[in-house]
Amino acid sequence: MINLFIYISAILLMFIICIQGGKATFKAPRKIKIISIIIYFLMILKFISLTLLVFVNNIRNLYWLKWIYFLDFLAIPICILICFYICIKNNKFNLNYIIFIIVLITSILIFFMSKYSLKINMFNGQYYIMELLTPINMYVFFIFVNLIFLILCFIKHNNKYINKNILYLMFFSTIVNISDIILSFLNINILPPNILGNIIWIYTLYTAVNKLIR
Repeated sequence: MINLFIYISAILLMFIICIQGGKATFKAPRKIKIISIIIYFLMILKFISLTLLVFVNNIRNLYWLKWIYFLDFLAIPICILICFYICIKNNKFNLNYIIFIIVLITSILIFFMSKYSLKINMFNGQYYIMELLTPINMYVFFIFVNLIFLILCFIKHNNKYINKNILYLMFFSTIVNISDIILSFLNINILPPNILGNIIWIYTLYTAVNKLIR
């Protein structure tokens, strides 16, 4: 029961961060505002799917949720990229470049969800989670993405123009996200895979945008 309470609290916390973050982004530069709103919208859909997996008992009614359950695979990499741009104080990125990445990841996600079977498991005997039966665990993708940006942060950390506070928060976020996924591989996690990673990255985006607009 305690695990269920922690899980519901985590979902509520994510939702609050998304709402507050969405409000803050309206004061941000146009490109960052557009991308941030997309990220928060995708993550809210993700959180809705998590909530339904707690309260809906009929598994047959849950399979359609796969189209929104895995939206964090799209939202979080873009979130990390935007945080990095803000961190290095580069607001002149090409919006078309971001859109290309969104289209690319979306296409890959659709391919995976169409090709591989979906499995719905009971987590800790209290609520459902989803898993695509891919040859390699899909969450390895998040380890790969976080490692890339961890290396980029190390490369940029001596830059005198970089926002050190956001940089250190990004260091922390990448380490937490990677640790969260590794612990899930070892079956010693309290929350389902990448939930903690989702929380820490949307909070990082919220913090980065707030520092940008001040």
